[in-house]
Amino acid sequence: MSEEALQESLRRELERLETVDSKLAMLALGELAEGADIVALVAQLRKDKPFLFKVQTRAPLAMGVIPDALAPSKREVEELAARAREGSDRGAMLRFMRARRGQ
Repeated sequence: MSEEALQESLRRELERLETVDSKLAMLALGELAEGADIVALVAQLRKDKPFLFKVQTRAPLAMGVIPDALAPSKREVEELAARAREGSDRGAMLRFMRARRGQ
């Protein structure tokens, strides 16, 4: 494999794994031996220098969407509604409104 083809394969592998700075990652790899296993080489770089790669996170939730596991139960919403009706506590009203939106 020619040097140019090797560099291109390396660049594609770094892009696939979403490097923060591909030029810096290429410099960190240094001189490559002809016929080196690019996937293993990049995997080792990711292990040794994780700051060069984007952090994998879960997909963000839409604004105002509460996962079912965190959504309040109907009884909890009713209790918050009763507290909000009892007094002039704005905090109680806001807690009720947030809980109702998440239900």
